[in-house]
Amino acid sequence: MNNRNTVHHGPNGAHLCIVQEFLGPSFALDIERNCGSSYLPESTSSRLVGQLILAVTYLHKRGIAHGDLHAGNLLLCLPSSLDPDLDLTTVISNDWMLPSEPSPHKPRYLIVPISRRLRTPLFQACMATPSIKLCDFSESYMTDMADPPPLASPGFLLPPEGIFGELPHATLASDIWAVAVAIYQVLTSGCLLFYETDGTVLERMVCTLGKFPEPLWSEWADRAESFDEEGNPITDTCPKSSLRRKAKGWTSDEHKLSALAAMFETMLRYDAERRSPAGDLLQSEWMTKYCRPYMCDDVILPTERVKLINNVTYRTY
Repeated sequence: MNNRNTVHHGPNGAHLCIVQEFLGPSFALDIERNCGSSYLPESTSSRLVGQLILAVTYLHKRGIAHGDLHAGNLLLCLPSSLDPDLDLTTVISNDWMLPSEPSPHKPRYLIVPISRRLRTPLFQACMATPSIKLCDFSESYMTDMADPPPLASPGFLLPPEGIFGELPHATLASDIWAVAVAIYQVLTSGCLLFYETDGTVLERMVCTLGKFPEPLWSEWADRAESFDEEGNPITDTCPKSSLRRKAKGWTSDEHKLSALAAMFETMLRYDAERRSPAGDLLQSEWMTKYCRPYMCDDVILPTERVKLINNVTYRTY
């Protein structure tokens, strides 16, 4: 294919297909399976969090809300030189095609993801000096879209206004909430508010972040099953927690905990208009003090001033 963009004409109409660079496995699918411990090294997780914040800031500056931000949509970049033992040409073959029932609405065949074929060796090669790319823009929203795709993210990624059905499509503010959840996934290999139903997600929000403001509190018909009218839990299934307590398993450093909790607090506000813009996250203590030192030297943050003195680059904020 010579053109990286092509239009596919099928039974469901014309579809613009964008061919992107060849990338490695999904961060979410492989991290828990292939890492030796439940947490990544601090240098790795901080680097990846910084890259995620940069990617979202880039989109938001252009008026684009991603709409489906989670660790599964973070793809690891392939290293510039792979170990010869990881020759990718040996696994890109018809042997890895999956059968598919014939249908004009489906591809003729499916391909097993490459991450399933080279599992640990490929993941370790990608994680030597890891970089991530954000993918899957099927639910993205731009301010001038006449017919934006409806919000279809699972409840654990959504802010309360999304779960209550008051969010017809992705917004910059809903992205910020989802970024906080994704950051927690990267740091802890867990999920900030992951439970099976929307009701239990709402319960965890209240237990961690406090009572919903009106009218959301009154709109929640099942609230009385778990809370009194002051927002205090009345059952043992949802103990009180805090953002700081949830992050404590990742580090015992009180300064880092404070910086991380402070950033989360600005991102997970019930009032969407008060959530921190992505650009402000770049200036947070967490980003400048605990992520920036682990990021690539050729990355220059918008908040930095760069001087070149005797061929040495100096950065100040």
